[in-house]
Amino acid sequence: MDTTAVEDVLSAKSCATNLLRDWSDKSRTPYTLLDFTHCAAVGQRLNEVRYFKELAAEKELPRYLALWAKIHWNDALAKRAELRKRLEKLTADDAALKAVVFDEPAKALSEFKAQHAKNSALLDKASELLLNLNNKRLQAKAKGCSEGFRAELAKYFAERKPATENDAKDLLNETTPFLMANSLAVCESIDEKDPNAFVIARQVQGAVAATGPLEAARWAALRYIVEHPTEIDGAEDLRMPRPRLNFDFRSGPAEEEKGTIASVKKEAGGMVKVTFKKEKLKEPIWDCKETNKIDRIDDQGKLVYRQDCKFKAWQTVVIEVDPVTVEERFASALKQGRYAEILSFRDRTAMPLRVFDTPKRAKLFGVSGFGW
Repeated sequence: MDTTAVEDVLSAKSCATNLLRDWSDKSRTPYTLLDFTHCAAVGQRLNEVRYFKELAAEKELPRYLALWAKIHWNDALAKRAELRKRLEKLTADDAALKAVVFDEPAKALSEFKAQHAKNSALLDKASELLLNLNNKRLQAKAKGCSEGFRAELAKYFAERKPATENDAKDLLNETTPFLMANSLAVCESIDEKDPNAFVIARQVQGAVAATGPLEAARWAALRYIVEHPTEIDGAEDLRMPRPRLNFDFRSGPAEEEKGTIASVKKEAGGMVKVTFKKEKLKEPIWDCKETNKIDRIDDQGKLVYRQDCKFKAWQTVVIEVDPVTVEERFASALKQGRYAEILSFRDRTAMPLRVFDTPKRAKLFGVSGFGW
């Protein structure tokens, strides 16, 4: 979800003008630092060749606007240079400020560019899809788009093999898997499979992941601020905009169930039948405490932090789950003897939520229909 060179010039001039106008050497609140980050990142993207090429492509552009564009370019460069000079002076003797404004965003921009280069065609397709959620014509043309995103996301899980739920969350907080998962959810909904879309979207809902390079820079700065609260005053009071991708897919009447898998058998129509053991077993009770690591952003823009959970005690539960059928493409983690947590529906179809080695949940083998 990139911006054009013309948009970058307009943004760079506007933000630099505003920040210079309101400048104060004591401007160190988290929100001001994030504004500095954004403006510095936009300034790094200014591209003269692309800017004038985009303008030249507008055949109906009046001559006076073409002259204005040249003046605008020079003004943006001047404002950007002045702001950068002040920011370099402000951060010269403060490693934390320098990390927020320059170092961390620069790393994020570089990483975003590298990820896009590896899979540009599919990421551009994802961007087009996610930027046009209300475009019915484009959505109609996208029918059947699930498989490309599902297959690519499956590769990520198979290569990384996240051992814990937090490892899986970290994977889906990366740009490419994040965009793939959201696009897959949209494609499932387009194909009238909202229960699947609901489960997949829930896994990435509110994730602090970038949908474009400038957002990547901003999130990098945000993470640093939150994870270094003793160095940046006011970090604990941060509020962010609501997540841009905030879907409302409906699963219909559903129930979360869990149990040890007794058998997995292929059936007609690309489905598998899963049966569960009837058993009495011990499950762990966890004692969880909040960390300073961002987990997600809720629908009100409030930061939700990662939980650090330690074993507290065992509880005895009786497990009795009726058989379910699962689409084979989302059943790769379901194997005899593994412990599965599923979302089941009235017709006894289901979607895997999480799959572990045993009820002790020591090792993760699958999330949201993906397995490794």
